[in-house]
Amino acid sequence: MLLVTVRRSLSARRFHTFSLAAFLLSTAAAICQDVVKAAPSPTPLLWKSDHALHLIGLIESKPNIEGILSISPTTITFATSSGQTTIERARIFAISAGDMHMEKGGTLGRFSRKVIPYGGGSVIAAVTHKQVDLLTVEFRDAHDAYHGAVFLLPKLEALNAAKLFGSPLAQAKIEEQQHPCVDGTAGMATLKISTIDAADVPVPTEYKVLLYEQLIRRLQADAGFGQVFRDGDRASGAACPMASLALSLSAFNKGNAAVRASTGPLGMFLGVTSLKFHVHLQDYQGKVLLDKDLKETERGDSDSLDIANKLAKSVTKKLKKTAAHQKPA
Repeated sequence: MLLVTVRRSLSARRFHTFSLAAFLLSTAAAICQDVVKAAPSPTPLLWKSDHALHLIGLIESKPNIEGILSISPTTITFATSSGQTTIERARIFAISAGDMHMEKGGTLGRFSRKVIPYGGGSVIAAVTHKQVDLLTVEFRDAHDAYHGAVFLLPKLEALNAAKLFGSPLAQAKIEEQQHPCVDGTAGMATLKISTIDAADVPVPTEYKVLLYEQLIRRLQADAGFGQVFRDGDRASGAACPMASLALSLSAFNKGNAAVRASTGPLGMFLGVTSLKFHVHLQDYQGKVLLDKDLKETERGDSDSLDIANKLAKSVTKKLKKTAAHQKPA
């Protein structure tokens, strides 16, 4: 009798232990299921390039830095080992794809050609140049200020990225010239830069964006120009700047760095990139401070986009001679 009672007690304990284990397992499974349901699913990517080079335009990213460029249904993101920059697609008003020739050998390749006599370097140049893609993204920030970012991508990748945006996006209008400000309302040491006007000239978007961003970078680096505002900026002080700058392109000829590099001395005349443009600077009262036609060419053995930097440097020199530039005391 005692043996039967002990066996019954052990069976009851085993039953309760099994029931408790089953209860704990079912509870844990339910909790895990709730966690899985609550966890947000990752945003799907529509396109990605693992070999993107940011040339200029993103304030949070250094120029000429490599990273991963990706497009989702809501954003464009450029990520590097030091961080990432995200642009909301709702703020993008234009995106375009272009192409250019770039030398595989880089600086070392250019140097090696120079030391090979009797035109041998020209043969190397004709072989080593490859075509790559340019992706240009134009957008407005939280203050409606204009920005343009340019990326260098492997061949055909930019075109595939641009196709994701479907029909051409609405182009942003150039900010209209403001009426003369009332005395005392203009911000001291302020300069506002309108977007590049190229309405009558078939110039690739990347040239306009590179010129604009290079010019912004140079002017902001010079304390004599004070605070530099972008086109469309609604931030405090931008409505009535001390001076306003407008650039308009009147002529453009797209050169070819591969032709310049592969034709020896003739490269100084063949495949030349040239830009003609007009610079107009006026103060807050409408007084003209600078009104001049300028021209720039790229004849050297480098990529054609270098002309944007040369142009920005030339314009900055002209502006430093005007009243818009305050010399340090």
